[in-house]
Amino acid sequence: GLLGEIRNCKVWANVSDGSGGGIRNPWNGNRVVNCLIFDNETGTLGGGLYLDGIVDVVHCTIVGNRAKDDGAAIMVNQPPSASNPTYLVSSIVSGMIRPAPRDKKNLLTAVNCCFDSELTGDGVACTDCIFGENPKFVNAAAGDYHLKKRSPCRDAGLPVADIRWKTGWEKSNLVDPEMEGHPRALVSKVENVGLDPIPDMGCYEHEVVLTDPGTLILVR
Repeated sequence: GLLGEIRNCKVWANVSDGSGGGIRNPWNGNRVVNCLIFDNETGTLGGGLYLDGIVDVVHCTIVGNRAKDDGAAIMVNQPPSASNPTYLVSSIVSGMIRPAPRDKKNLLTAVNCCFDSELTGDGVACTDCIFGENPKFVNAAAGDYHLKKRSPCRDAGLPVADIRWKTGWEKSNLVDPEMEGHPRALVSKVENVGLDPIPDMGCYEHEVVLTDPGTLILVR
């Protein structure tokens, strides 16, 4: 069952001599949702996150983290059951993800995520992910990780209804609202109107509301 949750948080500029510069999770059944995790550093493993159990990481932006040894973005330690991997869903990740031990299978399942490089190793499985593309943040140098209009991460997350199924959550809306309080994908691309809303990847959602076929309202 659910033990704890970190939601709608900014985790940044932390330094740790041990594992997990930003967040270290020692238990099974926790969630990290709609979080911005950036500019954290560890002297060992897992600059952004060190995950020691089965965790759901959903709609997070994990960028600019550093680790002296390995896993600059995420270090995934061995969960107790290969049939229940850690889930990384609709997230944007910059930096190395490292499963440990490296020959262990099914440690992490990534679904509809964006990575700045290819992932290697038997411990990571990916479905409908983007590799090697610039997510096009508004101004990463200034800490603004909203997505630009032409970002490949817009309208590219896992449909909201499927997130609950993929991660085994109860039937409630657990990704709304996003970090700044905006709803996830009220209306998505024009061709998806009337279908399941498709949210953006990452912790922020761009706001597009179509009131009728001839009216487009943009709110920032």
